[in-house]
Amino acid sequence: MTVQMEFAGRNIQNVISIIQRYKTLVTSSGNQLEEIVKVVLSEIGFRMLDAEQGRSDIIAEYKNINIVAEIKGVTKSAAEKHAAQLEKWVAMFIEDNEHSAKPILIVNGYCDTPLFERREDVFPNQMLKYAEARNHCLLTTAQLLCLYIELKKNPSCSDELIQELLSTVGKYPRYTKPEDYLLSQ
Repeated sequence: MTVQMEFAGRNIQNVISIIQRYKTLVTSSGNQLEEIVKVVLSEIGFRMLDAEQGRSDIIAEYKNINIVAEIKGVTKSAAEKHAAQLEKWVAMFIEDNEHSAKPILIVNGYCDTPLFERREDVFPNQMLKYAEARNHCLLTTAQLLCLYIELKKNPSCSDELIQELLSTVGKYPRYTKPEDYLLSQ
């Protein structure tokens, strides 16, 4: 299904509202960012599970694979403390469930800067060793938006792309220049 087909038959205000909703993936932080990430993950096939208030931002499942996600909207890059927070949530998940979950750190870095002006790396090298040693997938919200669009356009590759995401250790390798991908759509 193309993006145009998704909007077919809707009035312009509905289309603008839909676009603005998904735009918050690259413009927001806090609860608003957490909510849109949950919506997008649900729409691409994850089932949201109950997460205790004040603990991990997201606990979800995809085909019997659990994930624990920490979501951050920050005005600079991600930091090792964000990965450490995620690791704390993973440890609590293991304690509560007696099995592990895939840790995913989802960051809207430089959220006060327009997407097409962001030049700095959201996941700096000094945090990579820590995150990789703990099996973390590092994903920007702009990459998540690109993945969402790709899966809407090509639902037949959904399982393959989600399995790739879930097997990523370190930086997610797709859509490393999300502005290029978004401009081509």
